[in-house]
Amino acid sequence: MLKIRNVVFAMAVASAMGGCMVDGEEGLADVGTAESEIVFDGPVFGGSTGIPFHTNNYDPNDKIVGVTIRSAREIDGFTVRYASGRVEKFGGNGGDENQEFLLFPGEELVAIYGHSGARVDSLWLITSTGRVSQKYGGDGGENEFSYWIPAGAKVLGFQGRHKAPGPKGDRIHAIGLVGDR
Repeated sequence: MLKIRNVVFAMAVASAMGGCMVDGEEGLADVGTAESEIVFDGPVFGGSTGIPFHTNNYDPNDKIVGVTIRSAREIDGFTVRYASGRVEKFGGNGGDENQEFLLFPGEELVAIYGHSGARVDSLWLITSTGRVSQKYGGDGGENEFSYWIPAGAKVLGFQGRHKAPGPKGDRIHAIGLVGDR
């Protein structure tokens, strides 16, 4: 099931205010049929503990250019680097820092694959050219998962759960993709 959010600010404001000022006159704003950005959350795979995280990027022009994953037997954390230079970091600092998985010009992230249990045990990243990253993480996790974004969509970032209390808390407990249409 996909959760879909319309992120057009004008619609939210007009709806929340029950009307607004348009050219000095009170009334409902006609937001017309301008092209809007639809952001969707794909399914999340893994455990139910930890704190939810969600990418902050809703600019379809700011594409992901690299992902660095920290892992040992599980996925400890990861960093996403965008073309604008912005960086998002999720999870902890445990495990080994793997070499950054760089996306080539014109290439985009389109899928994730892995195994999970209470946390994300292993993860592969798949690109629009069919290139697959190295395997990150270990051999555990009784649940196999994979998710391909819908045709015509674009990955904007990630969502999931991380940083639960306890000795294994600073890890990625669940992971999923965030995209736009």
